[in-house]
Amino acid sequence: TISKFHLCIPSIQWNCHLMEQNPQILSVQEGEECTLYCSYPSSFTDRLHWYRQALGTSLEPLFVLLSNGEVKQKDQFRASLDTKAKRSTLHIMAAQHGLAATYFCAVDPQCSPATVSLYPNLQQALQDHPRCRDHSCEPSEM
Repeated sequence: TISKFHLCIPSIQWNCHLMEQNPQILSVQEGEECTLYCSYPSSFTDRLHWYRQALGTSLEPLFVLLSNGEVKQKDQFRASLDTKAKRSTLHIMAAQHGLAATYFCAVDPQCSPATVSLYPNLQQALQDHPRCRDHSCEPSEM
């Protein structure tokens, strides 16, 4: 039997800049390939992170991309970064039911005492980030 499942890709509000992720919800069948897209504002260029969070589990880091044209692959995932287009992709090869999750992209903030607003599930990851921990950059709910 072919199983169908969903991947969720929420948009994130970060320091009044919206990280656009699409599609928002993607239904795939086992064995299919799919690609998730993340566009980010021009003011963020340090690092781009991809995470996933399956229902009832903690946030799992997938990739950190550092430079234009960088491509990384791990298991069924391949991520790439195009800093000129301000976009990253996360490609899932041969999707499996166990990959059903919410996927997030995030960029390193240029952290300051200003409030950072983001999707609630990323709050702990931001609090643990050394740049923010050292500058009392507290996340708040949207």
